[in-house]
Amino acid sequence: MSLTLEKRIPTIKWHQIHNNVYFNINVQNLTKESINISNNKFTLNNDIYNMEFEFIEEINHENIEFKETYNFLTIIIEKMNNDQWKHLAKYNLYKNNIKVDWDHWYDEDAEEENDEMEGMMGGMPGMEGMMGGMPGMEGMMGGMPGMEGMMGGMPGMEGMMGGMPGMEGLNMDEMMANKDDEDDEDDEDDEDDEDDEDDELNDDDEDMPDLIDDEDDDDMPDLIDDDQEFDYEEAAQLQGELEEYYEELEEENNK
Repeated sequence: MSLTLEKRIPTIKWHQIHNNVYFNINVQNLTKESINISNNKFTLNNDIYNMEFEFIEEINHENIEFKETYNFLTIIIEKMNNDQWKHLAKYNLYKNNIKVDWDHWYDEDAEEENDEMEGMMGGMPGMEGMMGGMPGMEGMMGGMPGMEGMMGGMPGMEGMMGGMPGMEGLNMDEMMANKDDEDDEDDEDDEDDEDDEDDELNDDDEDMPDLIDDEDDDDMPDLIDDDQEFDYEEAAQLQGELEEYYEELEEENNK
């Protein structure tokens, strides 16, 4: 009696770029002789593996490439149209074994959006000299920490400033030095204003009347006598009388 071993289903990772579909069959030492692609169907059959499915869309059987490596076999097929494939296999067969290779996935919609954005930025009039034409941009770079020497250290920045309208005769080093002097003067003015405010607050404190006279404290009577001792016996007697009184009330209420 012979035993028939059930064949295994391989793992496939696939992605698409434009009108080409790439998929890797993760089987070591797999050769193209074990593969048959015809009538828009894929078939793998050897001593260990077996897999068969129909492609989700029509392919060009005239243009099929195989690339053999030790760890996997790569197959490149060409679509008959440029539509995006949602799955590799029709009816999404073998969905647990056929997985998308997101590391190499190509999103045509995202590329079209990027191209549109680049075209919009390049087509906006006046973008070339925008930095020179924006009010307040002259001192902004100098006010940012570490920006003093960045302009000179960036390749090609020497000619860019000269290409902006109105920037031809400006000396960047002189502009930065003047900006530092203005910042120092502003800091000194702020400190003087703070000192003036502190002096005004101190003067106001001196003019405020004393609402509480220290001498009045001596005339206030002592409400609590520190020398008075607590009479524990008297307190216990009062507690007993109260308990008897409540017992009498409870008896009357129960009658």
